[in-house]
Amino acid sequence: MSSEQTDARQRLFFALWPDDEVRTALSRSAMGLLGKQAPRVADANLHLTLAFAGAVTAAVRQCLQAAAADIRCPAF
Repeated sequence: MSSEQTDARQRLFFALWPDDEVRTALSRSAMGLLGKQAPRVADANLHLTLAFAGAVTAAVRQCLQAAAADIRCPAF
């Protein structure tokens, strides 16, 4: 066993999280399209992934968070 400590990694992504009203509407649409038999994501977990960073170290996470903190755009 190596004496080097392995950095813990965390899978991260950037996403848009719709409000409750939009999540409910999406869930109803999915139910209408897929029915009750198809597995679906829980309403609370519905989101739109914009970019997947993958498995990153704590240092990379801090860099990503710092960069994301300055992102501003109008609501849509």
